[in-house]
Amino acid sequence: MIQPRILIACLFFSVASAVAQVRCVEDTEGNCIARGKLKTYTIKNSFGVKYDQSIRIGTWEFYSTEGNKIGTGAYKEKDKASYKHGEWLFYAEDGRLLFRRWYMLGTLSKTVFEDSGCYVYESERVCIVSDSLGGFKVTEKKASGVVEYKTAVKTEIAGDPSVNARSYPATQVNTNNDINMDSGCLAAFPMLRHALTIRAWSAASPLNLINNGDFELSRAKMNQNHESQIQMMNEQFARFWGSSAETPDIFQRDGNCFGGFRVMGVNYEVLRNQLKKPLEAGKTYCLQFKLRLKSENAFAFNGVSAAISRGVAFFRNSEEGRSLGVVLQTHPDMTLACRDQWMLISGNFKAKGGEKYIYISNFTDPAALKIHKVDKLAGDYVDEIYYYIDDVVLIEETADYTCPCNVKGCGLDESSMKDSSGANDIFVHPKAGQKLILRNIQFETAKWDLLESSHETLDSLVELMNKFPSMRVEIGGHTDNKGSRKDNEILSLNRAKAVVKFLVENGISESRLEYRGYGQEKPVDSNETEAGRLNNRRVEFVILEL
Repeated sequence: MIQPRILIACLFFSVASAVAQVRCVEDTEGNCIARGKLKTYTIKNSFGVKYDQSIRIGTWEFYSTEGNKIGTGAYKEKDKASYKHGEWLFYAEDGRLLFRRWYMLGTLSKTVFEDSGCYVYESERVCIVSDSLGGFKVTEKKASGVVEYKTAVKTEIAGDPSVNARSYPATQVNTNNDINMDSGCLAAFPMLRHALTIRAWSAASPLNLINNGDFELSRAKMNQNHESQIQMMNEQFARFWGSSAETPDIFQRDGNCFGGFRVMGVNYEVLRNQLKKPLEAGKTYCLQFKLRLKSENAFAFNGVSAAISRGVAFFRNSEEGRSLGVVLQTHPDMTLACRDQWMLISGNFKAKGGEKYIYISNFTDPAALKIHKVDKLAGDYVDEIYYYIDDVVLIEETADYTCPCNVKGCGLDESSMKDSSGANDIFVHPKAGQKLILRNIQFETAKWDLLESSHETLDSLVELMNKFPSMRVEIGGHTDNKGSRKDNEILSLNRAKAVVKFLVENGISESRLEYRGYGQEKPVDSNETEAGRLNNRRVEFVILEL
């Protein structure tokens, strides 16, 4: 019998090799997700056909789509092939070192876990959750399935934990290649791709009319792995969020806060949010939110809805929500079955005017509900359908901020998924020259003292500038034409300076900031009406360099 390596040698041989060059590996959107040296060989097969074959050599760095380094390690060349070799480091998105792994020519030899959090790279995901005893529960998602095991902090685990986990004391392993995996769900419910292929608005955008859309405002009150109920009138853990039926939940997991609600089962739950300001009659608004099916649920459905009202409403059933007026209904052909990835729901509606509250739950007509089993081993009794929710955004639609649509009423063809909003959202894809009018920056009348109500918007600017550390900006102050030109110039300059002062006090380098007072010289509306003058009294955030 011919040995495999000998057979390969008979079929292929190297003609020449090129000098190794540093290359950038890009994803489908053009983001550089890996950088290092590639060595290229020109190969000729036994039929005389030549082709190039490249291998990775030396140190490589790996990046998230946001440009943050999330991994580094070296490849070693042997027999014109490359293998992971030596120590590799894996990081969370915020830069914390999560775990180290050592390889011997591609074989994983040991692992040491350093901190809790999630490492995510393309389809690979490793999440580390600390328990009350100081240990770690590790969940690894790979193409072959999901593996869970436990370990102590900084304990060396020999070999590959996903292979040898059963040999460790107090270790539990759960592998699953069934439809429970998102890849299986996409195969079973292909329409789900329309909830995974559009970009999300940033919940931190000052244009977002949802208060605390990312559920993070009460983070300081919640420990890791904490959960609590969202009650009708109690905002202790979920500021600006309330319940209009039963008790939805708020969670703190892996450094992220998010909500949760039961849409079918013993209790019927409705989330309620009081908007930052009433909606305006005739204007079109874009509503987005992310959903994820609770992992323990054996069933998923197509029936998440949103309704709006001028006053607070309470519900006993979905029919009462329908009578209020549903403004967004998930697509009837889209089964919301993903457990590992967040599904983005997005659509628009026209306001009647004066609406102050939004409600998210199941207000679907029972005749339109489609319920599907997503766990083949489960029974046929639908005991619960429960979804996690995060990053709720409501934003006025304009020529620059159009709304992608994947809900009821959308055709769900490729044209409906072309997303101009993600390209224009300054919090997702900032560009030099881009301008943001900070409508929610408020001062005392005729003064430049910032009111506390401005802090949420300014905090989002701090977050944006920390996310893009090379960004330089100008803060510009503007007034209406009441008063003298000189006084207006001084007022606008001091207001711009007050915003810069806030940013500097919150960690942004002064060298990245400029401020100017334009007074009444650059109006964006008429000064003949109060509404026009209100629009002219503004602070602008302009990106100078990126």
